Amino acid sequence: MTDRLPDRIATISGLIVVLSAVALGLLPPSLRPWTPISILPAATVLALIAGWRCRVHARAWIAQPGPAWQGVIEAAFLGPAITAIVLTPATIQRLLEAPEKVVPMMGDAALYAAPMIPIGLAAGLILRAMALLLLRRAAAHVSA
Repeated sequence: MTDRLPDRIATISGLIVVLSAVALGLLPPSLRPWTPISILPAATVLALIAGWRCRVHARAWIAQPGPAWQGVIEAAFLGPAITAIVLTPATIQRLLEAPEKVVPMMGDAALYAAPMIPIGLAAGLILRAMALLLLRRAAAHVSA
């Protein structure tokens, strides 16, 4: 199996994430609360994380093939984690200004974070399918 395959998988994974963000940017303005250009920094960060983790998992799969579900779980929890990170400064500010409003704000944060789980899960499943397709194809080519 080629040593560069994990790098290719990482690149393809990053491109899938960025192209997904670009596709979301093509939605009508009434369906998206952001401008297409404003999502690119976040998409770039997510693409780098996805590429890095896919590369790590691909290298692990080459060393010892397995079911490769860890990446899907990581993707499912990445969305809520990012939501928590984004909302942390506002939560801290609210805690200092009006502590009694922090508990309702945490409920709002859960409402923002919860939909990110199935979105991350879907992204993880797509990236897993792509990576396993390439890895198994390369493994079959080497053994043939």
